[in-house]
Amino acid sequence: AAARGSVVVTAQKRAESVQEVPASITAIGGEELRRDELRTANDAIRYVPNAQASITEGRARPRWFIRGVGINDPATNVVSPIGVYADEVYQGNSLLQAFPLFDLERVEVLRGPQGTLWGKNTTGGALSFVSKKPAFTADGYVKASIGSHQERLLEGAYGGPVSDTTAVRFAALNYDRDGIATAPDGSKLGKQADNAARFQVLTLLNENLDLLLNVHGRNNHGQRSPWYLDYAGTTPTGPLQWAGNNTRGNVGYNYDQDDVKSDGVSATLNWNSGGYTLTSITAVETGERETAGDGDYTPINISLTHARVKTRQISQELRLASPKQDRWNWIAGVYFFKENLGSDSSNAQLAAASISAANPGFYNTHFDQETRSVATFFNTSYAINERWNAGGGLRWTQERKEIDLTGVRSTSGVASFLTPANWWSTASVANPLSQFARQQDTRKWNDLSYDLVTDYDIGGNQRVYARHSKGFRSGNFQGSVSPTLAPNSVNPETLKAYEAGYKSELLDKRVTFNVAAFYYDYENPQVLINQANPLPTILTNARSGTVKGVEVELRAAVTRQLTLQGALGLLRTEYQGLVQNGIDRSGNEFTRSPHVSFDIGAEYRIPLANGAAVKLGTDWHYKGEFFFNALNQTTPALQQKAYWLGNARIAYALADKKTEFFIAARNITDRGYKTVEIAPSNGSYKYTLGEPRIVTVGVSTKF
Repeated sequence: AAARGSVVVTAQKRAESVQEVPASITAIGGEELRRDELRTANDAIRYVPNAQASITEGRARPRWFIRGVGINDPATNVVSPIGVYADEVYQGNSLLQAFPLFDLERVEVLRGPQGTLWGKNTTGGALSFVSKKPAFTADGYVKASIGSHQERLLEGAYGGPVSDTTAVRFAALNYDRDGIATAPDGSKLGKQADNAARFQVLTLLNENLDLLLNVHGRNNHGQRSPWYLDYAGTTPTGPLQWAGNNTRGNVGYNYDQDDVKSDGVSATLNWNSGGYTLTSITAVETGERETAGDGDYTPINISLTHARVKTRQISQELRLASPKQDRWNWIAGVYFFKENLGSDSSNAQLAAASISAANPGFYNTHFDQETRSVATFFNTSYAINERWNAGGGLRWTQERKEIDLTGVRSTSGVASFLTPANWWSTASVANPLSQFARQQDTRKWNDLSYDLVTDYDIGGNQRVYARHSKGFRSGNFQGSVSPTLAPNSVNPETLKAYEAGYKSELLDKRVTFNVAAFYYDYENPQVLINQANPLPTILTNARSGTVKGVEVELRAAVTRQLTLQGALGLLRTEYQGLVQNGIDRSGNEFTRSPHVSFDIGAEYRIPLANGAAVKLGTDWHYKGEFFFNALNQTTPALQQKAYWLGNARIAYALADKKTEFFIAARNITDRGYKTVEIAPSNGSYKYTLGEPRIVTVGVSTKF
């Protein structure tokens, strides 16, 4: 067995071993994704040091953090500092990013600023999901499983040639699960029904020109992750007693909906001439999300919330790569991105006691935002001699954002509606309405980012490298305007990264061992300030921040039967000039940034006399203590204590090496842990928990 270093990646837009890339990158192959039950884009960074992701709203909005860099803001127009790509197409809005994983060739996770080689400019890193492409040899697979909470999964793919010059591949997934929490009326919350499909056509137009069409779609009808209330120091009684029961599986509300639809099409054209490769990637992606719920999270009908967001993005990338020379290689390109985003959100108070300046009987915020981003980039690498390489890149970016926002509120009393079935529409509100916010604004930012790198082959499949890079994330408008938060905007952030690393493939490439040390100088980091009610939640800029850490990755084929893998992340983060309400919180740590994270996994294969095999696998993941709140880092409720999560799998593989029967357990110890907790509202903290233990049995076969 080979170590993971044998995985071929295209992070630098050329096929090469992950061990040859002078950067921190983790690659996970498609077989490993299926074997380890990695179900969603959120799961893809399970083995990545100093990285975490959680989906706190069902399967709708992932929160990515790599080396402490990420964003907690739930606003619909927020742009993550972690770029997410599906088949080389940047997925801008978060509702496009929580897709299920099926029929993938690999996932590449790049840490640190990106942008001088391809795609969008980002400060924190990038995740690239690469689908298995059509080929001129027919193949496919089917996987089916059932599990706890009535979980049902069916996925599969098939592809092959339809002529000498055309090949196709179709893949699809169907996933259903009952709720994982019980409401006061006995109903289940946290249900999911996710369906997705992808169809690709590869056509060889001539010996130098090929075209790949990719049509895909997703429809997720589900519910948000169940929310729990934690009343500090009290034990509620009467109708509120469910709200005070923070035992996992019991929640205090009844009404919840979270539906996501998305679809898209891309065309990738490659033209090879004289060793040069010209690549064009044209894509259109659309998405829609509708959420509705009980805004107070108690059995009492106090408040309601509703939101709908629609996004449509168009992107075009054109790049030219030089011939693969012994000494000098380069890539040059241009990039265009446009998004039209529409958002409408409403909140209603149905009890007189809950009405205040912050919570009128009804308020609605509607905005339309357009983003245009254009960039040109160039990256080069030069072999100084047989062992020593040096290179770098430049990227010029201009980003323009325009917003048209209106906020209205009722002027008296509890909310009453002419058409209760559509209460969230301003036309249905019987109360008089007045305007509390109006914003028509346009902002434009320019930036020049760069990348400098050198690497040296010290022999014996060992390499050292040093990298200095700068990333950029544009400014934005405040998307969560409310009666207590006036429209505003945040400034762009930039991040300068310094990194040194060692990569090796030892013992006949049976062991992969990598180490990286890094330091970040973060200017104007965008920070979500989550304050106790009635103070508003606001997106702002800190003056600066620093990040430093070390990462170690190990994968070893110990014997023909035993494979081990592990990753260690050490991290320190600190804000400077984080001021809110006149209080300077300099010295506070970044949110979701544990000092220590650790991952370990093992797979053991037992061959049988009949040619079949039994496979035993397990993986365990440790996260040290971290904070959910950038301001308040003294209240225990706003912290997550250190915890371990474990998964296990047993499989029986037939002698044909194509079919497996398996039993798998996710969160095998049924560990309860928080995925988010926010500052008190109406006297209570509000939080969500990760999924409980889920045991599945299933079968997979390849053909």
